[in-house]
Amino acid sequence: MRRPELLVLLAAFIWGVAFLFQKTAMQSVGPFTFLFARSALAALALAPFVRRETGGSLWPWAPLAGLAFFVAAGFQQSGIVTASVTHTSFLTSLYVVLTPFAAWVAFRRPPAREVWIGAGLALAGTWAMAGGDVRAFGRGEWLAIAGAVAWAAYMVLNQSGSGTGRPLGFTFGVFVTVAVLSLPVALLAEPITLPSLKAALPEMLFVGLCSSALTFGLFSIALRHVSGARAAVILSSEALFAALAGMVVLGERLDALGWAGAALILSAVVVVQRR
Repeated sequence: MRRPELLVLLAAFIWGVAFLFQKTAMQSVGPFTFLFARSALAALALAPFVRRETGGSLWPWAPLAGLAFFVAAGFQQSGIVTASVTHTSFLTSLYVVLTPFAAWVAFRRPPAREVWIGAGLALAGTWAMAGGDVRAFGRGEWLAIAGAVAWAAYMVLNQSGSGTGRPLGFTFGVFVTVAVLSLPVALLAEPITLPSLKAALPEMLFVGLCSSALTFGLFSIALRHVSGARAAVILSSEALFAALAGMVVLGERLDALGWAGAALILSAVVVVQRR
């Protein structure tokens, strides 16, 4: 594997492990307090580099993408309070299968045959991960699925805003929007204390700086030398890294049917991404 591909794999590893940090942070702070902190830290880390970019206007795509990110991350972060790291990571990866359907709604661009095959695999995998009865899913799992739908909308908006030619500025605008939206929700709905913020600081720093700002830099470098399709397939390992982290650190386990569901979801992601 070449060095650029290793960078993509490193990004997948960081994103996978980030699910673990998102889970453990919920022992100290609320979902939207964490969301504000990670977004504010990411925006601060990207700010020094934004001035160097030249290109088109970020309006309205960055705020719209930020709104979708806020909804998606809010569902995901709220879901992981009760759902396992393994369930959350694999159910979140459904956004890859859902994105072509979101593009169908937005651009009237029908999905290819491979996407329909991937959708069938994803439905079967979700059913199996629920133990053969989706009614067994708790509130956290359903929130993760709702988050996947919102992540698909974010991907479409992200694609629409890619023509600005300012990737760092666009991402900075997204994180600023998320921080602005999540702060009032956190202040109104969640208890915030200095000891709780201090306790969750390592998780906030990892997700805000490593999983948000750093991984974007890795992609900026790697995607100059790796095709988007190949990078997407490598990124499919994100859920596997998350499941491994949940297993090693939190002792999470799936039964045979659950692992079959995970394999089906991962297969669906690979089928769609290769297309």
